[in-house]
Amino acid sequence: MGESPMNTVDTGLADVPVCTSDISYTSIGKDGKSFLMYRGYSIDDLVRGSFEESVYLILYGHLPS
Repeated sequence: MGESPMNTVDTGLADVPVCTSDISYTSIGKDGKSFLMYRGYSIDDLVRGSFEESVYLILYGHLPS
């Protein structure tokens, strides 16, 4: 995965570590809020879609057409 234009952070919740991978990464936006991305899509956007679309994205690297 290419370098993100924002700082990638490897932090977790309550001592649960997370890491950056080819599928997902956590980052901090210009507003100082952290967010989670999967294959370049915000988790906030993915939860509005269907489960099947999210699984397809994770498996194949792009949303179904």
